[in-house]
Amino acid sequence: MSIKYGKPDSNQPGIVHALTDAYASVLYLTAVGGGAPDLLVGRSMPCPYCTKLFKQNKLIEVKTAVGKLRPEQQIFHQSWNGQIAVARNINEALAIAGGEAERLQAIRGEQRQQGGAA
Repeated sequence: MSIKYGKPDSNQPGIVHALTDAYASVLYLTAVGGGAPDLLVGRSMPCPYCTKLFKQNKLIEVKTAVGKLRPEQQIFHQSWNGQIAVARNINEALAIAGGEAERLQAIRGEQRQQGGAA
């Protein structure tokens, strides 16, 4: 059986940059092949009921606005028992990573104004 390795979509660098700006850890999975998604994204999220942070990991397949899942990607998505989603733009990726896109973009803007991570 041959494993087909994907190539990153053109919007992937911007999405990764936005995720890291929002304090997410990003691991590239593009070379894994076999229908695996492009990114493993981890973030620490506040508990809505207390002050503790909990860690979340999500798999994200990056597609362009008109991109479609290949058959092996469809199989992977259907069989995966964890959190997996498709992001077509920065706002979708930020929302998938765990939080409202507007809030995370505001954090990025504040960091840039303060000369922090950009």
